Amino acid sequence: MKRLIFVLMICQGILFAQSGELNLDDFEAPPQPAAEQPQNNPPATSSQPAATEEPPADVRESAENDTIGARDTALAAAAEEDRKRLWEIWETDHRPSYEMRIRLIIWVMFLWLLLAVGLILYGLYRFHFTAGLGRERYNRLVKLIDESDDIPIGEKSLHYPQNPHEDQTFGLPRGTVRGLLTLTLLFANCSLLYVMAFSPPAIAIEGRTEYIKTAFLMMIAFYFGSKAVDTLKAREKTRRKLGVREDAYYDGETGAAGASPDAKKKAAAKKAPPVELRPTTHPERDFDHTAKMIDNVTSDSGLKKRPVREKCLALTTYFETGKRIEDAYGITAGNFDGMGISFGCLQWNLGQGTLQPILNNYFEFGDDEWRNDPLMKQLHQILQSPKSSQLDWANTIQEKRGNKHVIFPEWVETFKKLGEKTSSWQLNATKKRFDIAEGWCRDWGLTSERALSLMFDINVQNGNLYKKIRSRNIDVRKSIEQRIINAGSPSEEQKMIIIAEERAKVSLPRWQKVVLDRKLTIAKGKGKVYGTMLNLDDFDLSIDRDFA
Repeated sequence: MKRLIFVLMICQGILFAQSGELNLDDFEAPPQPAAEQPQNNPPATSSQPAATEEPPADVRESAENDTIGARDTALAAAAEEDRKRLWEIWETDHRPSYEMRIRLIIWVMFLWLLLAVGLILYGLYRFHFTAGLGRERYNRLVKLIDESDDIPIGEKSLHYPQNPHEDQTFGLPRGTVRGLLTLTLLFANCSLLYVMAFSPPAIAIEGRTEYIKTAFLMMIAFYFGSKAVDTLKAREKTRRKLGVREDAYYDGETGAAGASPDAKKKAAAKKAPPVELRPTTHPERDFDHTAKMIDNVTSDSGLKKRPVREKCLALTTYFETGKRIEDAYGITAGNFDGMGISFGCLQWNLGQGTLQPILNNYFEFGDDEWRNDPLMKQLHQILQSPKSSQLDWANTIQEKRGNKHVIFPEWVETFKKLGEKTSSWQLNATKKRFDIAEGWCRDWGLTSERALSLMFDINVQNGNLYKKIRSRNIDVRKSIEQRIINAGSPSEEQKMIIIAEERAKVSLPRWQKVVLDRKLTIAKGKGKVYGTMLNLDDFDLSIDRDFA
């Protein structure tokens, strides 16, 4: 695109240089007015006395004006004669060629506009309807997502291929619209110069190319000026990624660099956007659940005063980590599942890209204490690198001991501090999962806090409630529906037991018992999980209270 524009601009410059003035060398020069011949007055004789006085000034001025007027009239008449001859020659020799060129340019411009509009329509179709992949490949990917058992139904549309240029003009690749406009202006400019080179003599007037010159300069400014702005934006973005902030300043007293006081106030007042994440959990953690889960999960007396979603999160966090939620915010696990590091109450990780947004939110919107901590500064720098580099770095802060991946103590303490500082963003990250869980409750007419807790735990541990296994002809939705119909009018608890049993059946055989124990404990309100008795009353999750 750039090379084509450059070549067209050179062509236009050549045309512009050749079309400055009409060449009139082939035409006759206009006749010049005859010079006044001096009169041969007879010499004065003695009988005719010589004039001794000059005529008055006004008489002389009138005579000069008459002479100038006569000369101008003669020049104008000669110029008019020249124009008439030029028109006659142009009418005879050039008019057919001129009209032919006009028709040619009109058709070419029409075809060019059709081509430009066609390209835009094609781009709109390709990027808005097939995400730039083409219809066949797009449909194949959508089909794979729809048939996947690992993605909840409510989340499938979020995994469809998206237009990679949706933030650009018309959703087309960057520079497409600007390039087409510039090429159209350049093409029209060259066409106009081409036509004017064969225009009638009356059009060949002084300064007629000023408009073309101005349009040419504006076109250059439009295209290359926009490119310059894009370049500056890219440089600014790179500068920000490297950690250079506009509001950075140097503290002369402490000798430390940081954010200015005004910038700190703005950052504190600025509300961080909600983060929608999709964490991955796995029954085989580096945590030892067996008979070592804490006994008093409600040692924090404030648990009963918290919103229902936070209480449900506390229960699932207890299952996932064996810790109270206050302690689980900063808990970490090593690279046991190839995800680098897992962190937080629902064990977000680097490998799936679910941990980075939470940490980045803290570094951007939280306090500035991390700037004084070398390990946190190192973590902030690592988050600016590609994911592969992040995973390589994660392996350098842990070691494998037997079957476990143990993170070094100094980093355990660092993430523990981050847990306290990122708790609000971890809570925000669960919003989408709770919305899906509420949707599943509405599917089966469930309204209690315990039902919401069951659905949320299924979403976290198993991903999708409505799993299908075609090889075994199993469809969880149909199985649940059939059992509820056979049960007549089951109670809320009976519905939850049916859902728990049917979902556990499609889990991997080695984890079926763990999944069933965990889900039945929630459905019935008490039970044994990981070898420890658990009562949902300790989490203040009741079947008699609605979650809405």
